[in-house]
Amino acid sequence: YQRRVRGFSTQILAVMLLLLVFVILQLSADSEAADAKFTALEFGSTTTDYITFDYDMSPFKDSFTVCTWMKRVDSSGGSYPVVFQYYTISGSYEILIASEGEYNRVVGDTVLENSHSVFTTPVGQWFHYTLSWSSSTQTIKLYLNGELVRSGRTSTSRSLYTSGTLWFNKLGNSPFSTAHVFGGQLFQFNIYSKVLSSEAIKKMAVGGFCEFDFDHTRTLRWEDIIAKSRAGSVKDVKVCMSRNELEKQLDLVTDQLKSTRDALATVTGRLNTTESDLNSTKVDLQTVTSRLNQTEEQLGACSAELEDTESELEDRESELQDTREQLDGSRTLKNITRWDVLYTEPYYNKVLTEELYDQLQSSWDSLREFIGVNVTEKLVEHFRTYDVLEEKCGKQNASNIFDMWGGLVGDKVILTRAILEHFIEEHGDVSCAD
Repeated sequence: YQRRVRGFSTQILAVMLLLLVFVILQLSADSEAADAKFTALEFGSTTTDYITFDYDMSPFKDSFTVCTWMKRVDSSGGSYPVVFQYYTISGSYEILIASEGEYNRVVGDTVLENSHSVFTTPVGQWFHYTLSWSSSTQTIKLYLNGELVRSGRTSTSRSLYTSGTLWFNKLGNSPFSTAHVFGGQLFQFNIYSKVLSSEAIKKMAVGGFCEFDFDHTRTLRWEDIIAKSRAGSVKDVKVCMSRNELEKQLDLVTDQLKSTRDALATVTGRLNTTESDLNSTKVDLQTVTSRLNQTEEQLGACSAELEDTESELEDRESELQDTREQLDGSRTLKNITRWDVLYTEPYYNKVLTEELYDQLQSSWDSLREFIGVNVTEKLVEHFRTYDVLEEKCGKQNASNIFDMWGGLVGDKVILTRAILEHFIEEHGDVSCAD
């Protein structure tokens, strides 16, 4: 756990170092990048002055933002001065931009064309131009100097065609027309592969640049464009930024750094909170582990007791089985003895009391009175039915006695005085007081 926390802290420090390096690179790049950063292109006023190359436009097929700085050198340029166009082999002007508002075309849609009235920047002055588009919302927006001046919806939601050619200072299908020659200066032309927010566009316009890499989406880059081969009299022009513009750029980068630091502070705070939560969870886990260990010990003790109980139960079941076998054996005629009466319900598994002993003695005495009688199943059942642990008086009436005698019909019974006295004593219909 501690190693993971230290590793995460190391990663945070590494991110901070990378951010610092990024800022340093932004403010003090190498000489070649610095040249590109402050190099503009000036195009001639003839149809032979241009830059063109094929480019894979698939990163921009669903959305993009064009950002650049323009300056009209004089008012004698073409009537429809084309700064940039993306022309496909199907003959479609997928992107078409003019410096005085005639063309602001995306996917061939003309909804923002004829925007001359908002292009009010005088000749000889730089102005910031941004054009954004999204196929999902069918929205196209035009910004000048960081302000939204026009917006509309395209008539189609299709994606941008991705096979074509990029042209600067020339309309691709009009090679001999000077009406479409820009003849001005272009600086920091970049295309982002997403729709930039109004706030981001405003910051770049105020800061005097168009090259801040938002989330690594600056795909078609100015430094790559000025490295392409040129036709005619296209030449480099050094752009000298004022101290005020440099301070604005520094302020923008500083704001970005501050935002990054704030985000880092937030992440660090969350990390500290997470570390505290982890420590608390660790304590809770230790407590739960201790309780679990105690429960396991209790379960172990209960398991041992259960095993002892099961063993004892097995012993009792074994004894019971032995007793049952003995009882079954005792019930066979060849093994029966006078003591087997103790296996019967009134005596078996009972405490031998004076009452049980007297009952047992009385039963044997009653049996003496039947000497000479044939011991049959009926006689045995007579004693099983009527010679029970009940009060000896007031329980049977004459009808009961006749029923008992009926059960002995057919046996060799000699009605002796002793038998009569047995019935009078044991089954007489007299009160206990008599």
